[in-house]
Amino acid sequence: MKVRALCLLRGEGYKIHCSFFSWRDVCKIEPKSIKNELLDLKTSCEFNSAKIDEFENKLTWVEVMSSELQGVNDRLNSTTKDIIVLMQDNTRREQWVRLNNVEIKGVQIKKDGNLELGFGDSALKIFVNDHLTAENKKLLTMVKSIAKEKNVCYVWVKHSKIHVRKNDTSPVHIIGKESDLNKIL
Repeated sequence: MKVRALCLLRGEGYKIHCSFFSWRDVCKIEPKSIKNELLDLKTSCEFNSAKIDEFENKLTWVEVMSSELQGVNDRLNSTTKDIIVLMQDNTRREQWVRLNNVEIKGVQIKKDGNLELGFGDSALKIFVNDHLTAENKKLLTMVKSIAKEKNVCYVWVKHSKIHVRKNDTSPVHIIGKESDLNKIL
């Protein structure tokens, strides 16, 4: 029985000895893998931190560019308004220069400048108009076409300004730009 007990104790001791060595091996392996995982985690955190810094820099750059673009947009709007005012002023000056000129339509141009009109033909219509700028001629054409659609009775040009009157009793409207066309609607 002593031998048997000794064998049992030896068997138990062997089991304990084996489990001790396996636990020691695990303890040796575990710190290495934990250390590797911690290094991987540290590397990942450093990478994420670098990305966050990069995004912060980009966000700062976008904010700076946005404020610069807002300034450019404000200057562009101001410049656009100035250009519109200058173009309107230029149109007024062009029309003022043409104020004393007249335009005659309906007379055929003949070689050697024959000025004989030949009033014998009653079908011949001659029109004497104010000498309008190209822009005002285009506007007059638009006014006439809309007036025809809306049954407006009178459209005429006086002192290089387009006048419109719906009927004999309605007030006279002066059309100076396309936005004034709603007056005859």
